[in-house]
Amino acid sequence: MTGEKDLAPEMPSSSAKQSSQGRRAATIAVALPIVLLFVWLGGWFLFALLTFVLCMMTMELRSLMLQASHRPVLWFSFALALFLLASAMFPQQRLMLLSIGAGLALLLSFPLFFMRAPEQRPLNDWG
Repeated sequence: MTGEKDLAPEMPSSSAKQSSQGRRAATIAVALPIVLLFVWLGGWFLFALLTFVLCMMTMELRSLMLQASHRPVLWFSFALALFLLASAMFPQQRLMLLSIGAGLALLLSFPLFFMRAPEQRPLNDWG
């Protein structure tokens, strides 16, 4: 049967695996000392590093959601993520920051939700 061979997934070649592993090892070799330095310095240095990582993660999540036909609002995602990070940085004001973040999230996102046509599936994007 010739159709069965077409259904089998292609395995990456060993040279592609080695190249990928080499890039990962190089990334770890460069990034690990930087991360450890920021953790050792702590405080605002660590907050800056975590903000950068948070922005990169938000961009990656957005690209994955775009592939699934969702269109999240990027600036809104950044703002909400930063409120969550700030609440971790300031434990005494955590409840206030989370309340402000959740309140602003609802107040700013509902108008965006109602401005889109139903064919654009605004509920999926809002969630």
